[in-house]
Amino acid sequence: MLWQEVPVEHYLNKALTLTLNEQSQLDRSLDLLPKVIIDAHTHIARSMDIMMLSESLMSHIVSTFPIYTLQMAELVKSVLWPNKVVRSARMAHANYCYRHNAINKHLLRDLPNGDLMIGFGLPNEHEAITNLILQKRVVALKMYFQSVTPPLTKIREVFPDVVLADAERQRIPIILHLPTSLSDGLSEIIDIAFRHPKLRIVLAHLGGHGGQRFTPQIVKDYEAIRDLKNVFMDTALVWDSNLIRAAIDALGTDR
Repeated sequence: MLWQEVPVEHYLNKALTLTLNEQSQLDRSLDLLPKVIIDAHTHIARSMDIMMLSESLMSHIVSTFPIYTLQMAELVKSVLWPNKVVRSARMAHANYCYRHNAINKHLLRDLPNGDLMIGFGLPNEHEAITNLILQKRVVALKMYFQSVTPPLTKIREVFPDVVLADAERQRIPIILHLPTSLSDGLSEIIDIAFRHPKLRIVLAHLGGHGGQRFTPQIVKDYEAIRDLKNVFMDTALVWDSNLIRAAIDALGTDR
């Protein structure tokens, strides 16, 4: 079946029809969660925003829901976080097959009250990025190594220095999904943090690619970041509690 033939709403409704075991796990989780939840890393795309899905992308977790609209997000919120207040930071789906600028315009126009918008920039569109981060609704800037083809391999290719300087000047944090492993990207992270001391750098997925497992090396990597006071992390798509504990031990809960 082609992705265009997947009945997205039907698929979502099936996914949100929880088994007794799933509902029991959810109930236990809800007891642990605070009243107000920050959902810091949520991708949005409508069917009209997809140009294609490549073979490589079809094996990626994004292919589970290549279309994820604001309306779908509201439905998910009502099922998974009932009686909670959820504030979501939303951004365009990141891969090169999406119409990123169209999603930016959609979010600028239609973002629900209380949610935050993370603008999405393409490395070769400096003027568009400059205009984007001046928008009042934009609170951060995301750029991604797989937003173009072939994929980029260096942070400075994903975030050109002129973009970093603009973001620093406008006090706009960047959401950085590393094009390499954290260990391989450390020297670039340290360099950027020193050259742009007022730029807040948020490493997505605790510096990994999502779904990664704890290793002893990660402790050393987090310790190397400890003294970079302008580097933060988000925990999106992190399943290993040992990773979260290591990040808290190194950076504290405020970062």
